[in-house]
Amino acid sequence: DESGAVVFANRQAKNLLDLGPNASPFVLKQKKSFYRRNDPDQDREQQEFIYDGILQGQGGRSIPAEISTKTVLLGGKPFILNVARDVSHLKYLESRLQWIAQHDTLTGLPNRACLLLDLKGLACKPDKKGVLGLALIDMDCFKSVNAKVGEESGDKILISIAKRLKRVANSDCFIRKIYKTNGDEFAVLFYVLDSNDILPLLNKLQSVASMPYEMNGIRIHLSASVGTVLNFPKDS
Repeated sequence: DESGAVVFANRQAKNLLDLGPNASPFVLKQKKSFYRRNDPDQDREQQEFIYDGILQGQGGRSIPAEISTKTVLLGGKPFILNVARDVSHLKYLESRLQWIAQHDTLTGLPNRACLLLDLKGLACKPDKKGVLGLALIDMDCFKSVNAKVGEESGDKILISIAKRLKRVANSDCFIRKIYKTNGDEFAVLFYVLDSNDILPLLNKLQSVASMPYEMNGIRIHLSASVGTVLNFPKDS
C-alpha cells in the first residue's frame, strides 16, 4: 500500500521473516534510489525497478534484500508485485572485507590505512584548542626476538603488547585511538588540552610497551622507542 506495508506475502517470504500464517503485514523499506531493469522507453506500468531495501517484520527482524518491483494486472486491477532476494550473506562479506581493509588481522587494531583516513578526517575539522598528537611506537630489535623465540611466539608477544596498549587507552582520557601500523610498530592518536601532559603520556606508553613478557617460565625483555608528531592550535 502507500505506506510500504505488504498486504499479501507468499509462504517463502513469511518463512524468511519467521512470520506466522496470520501475521500482520511486513514492510519494505527503500534504502537506495531504484533503477530500471527494462527499456526506459517502456510505459512506467510495464517497467521493472530494482533497489536495495530492507524486509522488516512486525517482530523487529529485518533482512537486507535486493527487491525488484513492477506493476501487474490481476483481474483488470493493478497490483504491485515485489520479488525480494535475501542478500544478508553478501552484506556480511562486504562489511567483513571493509573491516579487513582497515584492521590488522593479528591484533584486531586499526591499521595504517585506517590511521590515514582518520588523519584526513581530522585535517578537515581542526580543533582550535588543545594539542593533537600522534605517538609512534617502534619495538626495538624485534627481529632478534623473533629469531630467539620463533615467529609464532613473536606474534603472541605483539598481541600482548596490543592488549596492554588498549588497557591504557581504556583508562586514559587523552588517548583517542591505537593502531598497528606495521609488523612491530604501533601508533597512538591522542589529544591533550595542556601540553605538559604530553611527556608523561609518552613515558607511560613506552613503559607499557617495554614491559617484559613471560613465556614458558622465561622472561623476554623488550624495549620500545617512542616518537611523536604534534599539531598545536593555530592561535597558540
